Amino acid sequence: QDFVTGLQYAADKKSEALYLVQDSVAGLDDYITGKTSDFSTVGVKALDDQTVQYTLVKPELYWNSKTLATILFPVNADFLKSKGDDFGKADPSSILYNGPFLMKALVSKSAIEYKKNPNYWDAKNVFVDDVKLTYYDGSDQESLERNFTAGAYTTARLFPNSSSYEGIKEKYKNNIIYSMQNSTSYFFNFNLDRKSYNYTSKTSDIEKKSTQEAVLNKNFRQAINFAFDRTSYGAQSEGKEGATKILRNLVVPPNFVSIKGKDFGEVVASKMVNYGKEWQGINFADGQDPYY
Repeated sequence: QDFVTGLQYAADKKSEALYLVQDSVAGLDDYITGKTSDFSTVGVKALDDQTVQYTLVKPELYWNSKTLATILFPVNADFLKSKGDDFGKADPSSILYNGPFLMKALVSKSAIEYKKNPNYWDAKNVFVDDVKLTYYDGSDQESLERNFTAGAYTTARLFPNSSSYEGIKEKYKNNIIYSMQNSTSYFFNFNLDRKSYNYTSKTSDIEKKSTQEAVLNKNFRQAINFAFDRTSYGAQSEGKEGATKILRNLVVPPNFVSIKGKDFGEVVASKMVNYGKEWQGINFADGQDPYY
């Protein structure tokens, strides 16, 4: 039942992640758009204490992987009711969860502390008792490495373009690793119907008109896209070695969902050959300059 409550809560609160399931779960779009106020018409049912059933608008081969998205996480109805509008606020008492750690303390712009959850289903395999995340305001990059070396931190972010990085690299060598990409993709778009010029150097009517004409020109937009050196851009923050590690070859992450054991990127690549032989053997994996 917690899974049913969770989806209803997300719909009632207009969660920003609803787009992932709004057109997938039967009846959900009608409930969200107000065509019905009866959530029992939505295709999610608790068959028993251990089984939840989803009825989809149409078959989705990747549905099972979508159930890992937070929009479908369970919410305990009793706890939700007891907290009211305070549910989910940045306060340990307003959050209910069943993971390996429980939030012990949260001090804004200072630290978040966790302790091991003794009731976690796999607690015997959780070997860390306490976790502390220390706030970093970005003002002193080298302080992270100093505190790591002093033993205050067990991990610390490094900045490859800092003046001290080469020395740090020599000191720690193979203990420096690059984190995996998350599910976020960054890209820029053109505003084809621009109304405001407050934050540009274009002030005269002629300049504004020329800007609009340029942006509406497909060849101009493609020229900008092809000229933009994404690897060089990545090097500005990640250094030469890490420049390609932030690149994504699809707007949608290649591992966003899986279909019959294959990642989304692999499935897309297999379909691209239908557009011509030039797409044969194409690779949409992260870490390379994108094709789009």
